[in-house]
Amino acid sequence: MALERVRSWWRGETAQPLRPVVEWLGRYPLLVVLLLLPVCMVWGGFESLGLPRLFLHDVPRVTFVAGFMSAMLLGQLCFVGYLLDAD
Repeated sequence: MALERVRSWWRGETAQPLRPVVEWLGRYPLLVVLLLLPVCMVWGGFESLGLPRLFLHDVPRVTFVAGFMSAMLLGQLCFVGYLLDAD
């Protein structure tokens, strides 16, 4: 069963719920890069700049604001992707 799913995916047949996500990732790679920036910050990608400490700060308000702004960035990127795909 799982092997059949892999074969159908390899031939380009994806499940209907995944099709818009895969197309969005393929058409707009810059949006994906902008989406991965906060993830890299949290996982220590920019350790030399001290950005992971912004998300894991001792003051809860700073952590909340950083997380909230990341959520707003995700919302903006999804909205831009929706507008670009609305043609």
